[in-house]
Amino acid sequence: MKEYKSPIEYVIDGKRYVEKMRSCSCEEKNGDHYKLTCVIQQRGVECYTYKINEKYMTRYSLSATPLYLCDEAMRSVKQAIADFEEEAEQARKWKSIHATVRDCVITIYYHYVKNGEFDYYAEFGNSEITVKKPFKKSLHFLLCDFIHFIDLQTEGTVAEIFKNNETAIRENLIRAAVEQKDELFAAVLALYYGVADDKQCTFLSGLFGYRILPSLPEEYDRNYIVEAEGVDFELLGHSGYKVWHRPYFAMAGSTHSKYTLNPHTKQGVDAVKMNDLNNGAEVLTFQEYLQLFDSENDTDSQGDDT
Repeated sequence: MKEYKSPIEYVIDGKRYVEKMRSCSCEEKNGDHYKLTCVIQQRGVECYTYKINEKYMTRYSLSATPLYLCDEAMRSVKQAIADFEEEAEQARKWKSIHATVRDCVITIYYHYVKNGEFDYYAEFGNSEITVKKPFKKSLHFLLCDFIHFIDLQTEGTVAEIFKNNETAIRENLIRAAVEQKDELFAAVLALYYGVADDKQCTFLSGLFGYRILPSLPEEYDRNYIVEAEGVDFELLGHSGYKVWHRPYFAMAGSTHSKYTLNPHTKQGVDAVKMNDLNNGAEVLTFQEYLQLFDSENDTDSQGDDT
């Protein structure tokens, strides 16, 4: 006999069933399991995993207690998976690059949308498992997922492992793009990692329709103090800068009224220590900071003339 636990869920013979869902979408395929995002009455939005030909799904990363699917709920799951596979099939027609990082292989398919935005679809894995996942307009999350997937060393802190993974991925992906003569994706990767040269930035700027600051030579590898007022955050974002936030609980002896920016590494912090200011450190306006790039361009031009 059915014992209803909610208007659309019941228990029979110790098994819990769901009759229908408000919506269901598939986010990725991991091996022979699909990750689903489902909206179910009185449960809200939750993630589940489903294995093909099974009669149930389980909550993602939580309890393995199965939630059995009645006919209408099963149709929603199968439709979500079918839509996912169709989108994946279409994405495989996009331009792509292939790379190997240790024993892991990755294929990145990409499609230019507009205003510097791309849609991505990635397949990566090893001899045991393959992950297939779309990344709408987010190269960052794609690369982060791949970093966490691979394991390049068995010892060390989490930070050390992450850094080693990121370095190996950066080197192998950029090398693969260059070897496969994919000028566009090589430039996009270089911009993401903050190593794009002036030629690559000019190329991408022409395509995207906005200014992109290049990475200046090593002689500029220092932190410049810049007035926070007037900083063009959109320009920094377009140029691949990573500006770290210093939270208020760590602000003792510091101020958010000024930033530090490094034009070589394209990194910065949204705070400056008061001691540096009290000791007479030079402070630039953002327009004066931009003049560093104009000066470097003038130097390059003079070198070309000679």
